[in-house]
Amino acid sequence: MSETGEADSVASSTAPATNARPDQAGSLAGRELGGRYTLLEKVASGDRGDVYRADDRFGFDGNLPGRKLAIKVLHENHAARPGALHRFKRSFHVAQALSHLNVLSVFDVDSDAASGLHFMTMELLDGSSLRSILDQLGTQRVPRREALRIIRGACVALMHMHSRGYVHCDVSPSTLFVTRRLDAVITNFDRTVHRSTGAERPGDDSSEDGTALRLGSDARNGYQSPQLCRGDTPQNNDDVFALASVCYELFSGRPPGFPPAPIPGLGRRHWNAIRKALETERRKRTQGVTRFARDMAVLTPRASRRGPLFWGLAGATTMVLGGLVVSGLQSPEPTRGQGSEVPAASIEDATFSFEKAAYRVAAGDAAIRLRVVRTGSVQRPSSLKWWTRSDTAQPGRHYVDHGRSTLQFDKGQAEAWIFVPILPAEIQGGGETFHVYIGEPAGGDALGAIRRASVTLEPAE
Repeated sequence: MSETGEADSVASSTAPATNARPDQAGSLAGRELGGRYTLLEKVASGDRGDVYRADDRFGFDGNLPGRKLAIKVLHENHAARPGALHRFKRSFHVAQALSHLNVLSVFDVDSDAASGLHFMTMELLDGSSLRSILDQLGTQRVPRREALRIIRGACVALMHMHSRGYVHCDVSPSTLFVTRRLDAVITNFDRTVHRSTGAERPGDDSSEDGTALRLGSDARNGYQSPQLCRGDTPQNNDDVFALASVCYELFSGRPPGFPPAPIPGLGRRHWNAIRKALETERRKRTQGVTRFARDMAVLTPRASRRGPLFWGLAGATTMVLGGLVVSGLQSPEPTRGQGSEVPAASIEDATFSFEKAAYRVAAGDAAIRLRVVRTGSVQRPSSLKWWTRSDTAQPGRHYVDHGRSTLQFDKGQAEAWIFVPILPAEIQGGGETFHVYIGEPAGGDALGAIRRASVTLEPAE
């Protein structure tokens, strides 16, 4: 269980035996959901829900059975709370809208007709939460080069979120997942807010149960900024404060105190970067995660080109980091989203198209979901760009415009979904319209007949 009480990290079935498994008491393992997914093993547990490794017997498109994925199942008592389902679905829409290699990928949110259980399907990551790694290391430090690799991934994830207008509001070791290649993946968007709306402040969750949102142990231990702890409107540098707190523990083996004590053995550049980002006053704090990443020297061209740092270590060494075993004699696995071992020249190209050219959605809905279909070969990963364009509906008033975003297709994946959050606004007459475009497919892939989909917002009944 994570310290925030959330089932906010997803561990693969191939995780080392040294990683502790959650208590299987009350497990739903063996249960089938939605007539499609079989829950195999509980891999994370919290007071709101549990995460299971699961089998999708239909696969991506009905032709690839046996796909393994993770499924987060809400506890029935939590789902019954006012606003809990709204928050659950909202976190799903946020994750879908962000679509990035350093952001947890989610596939669908649904409920099981037979049991009434609400669940979310997501990618199954191979690794461990940073919280688990730090707990297993105790007061030992994460080696400097490995720590910088993790920090770089977290910075890239937050830079992407902030460029889309989102503030995560809950960055901590429990919401950062570390893969076997030391790629950091950010998870858990229950507290994430969009700056255009300022909705659902972290300290004022009246939609949950009428009380202030409970801050997890990570927040109480110093990961959350003073401003978020007292319920102020979130800003980007609140995420910078939280990330700097994580960095402090990576280098010292313990969370920061305030004022933070210098870290023995840490170079002046890194200490100055962390110290400035941990300023309790916003105006004195590092302004932006990009600035923090540069201060930490994790975005240099050399760092961005190099592979996982474990593989750069000289000699036939075997490193153990919180149960993640990596041998210097092995070859690195493909990173998330990389291609298969089949040569590209032997694989036919694919074609991308919207499922249909027109969608309609009620103004009171949280988001519009548009299906993009890949036909032809699905034997390799691919991607394309998507963006919105206003018509009578206006970005920032009727819907959230994320700019040019990337839609990823994994190997074997024949469909993916674009999610555009809908903002609460009065709709006049016959409705307001905007358009969603797809383009720039990767490699030799092409676009199909429907490259633009029109979305009409209808007045709420």
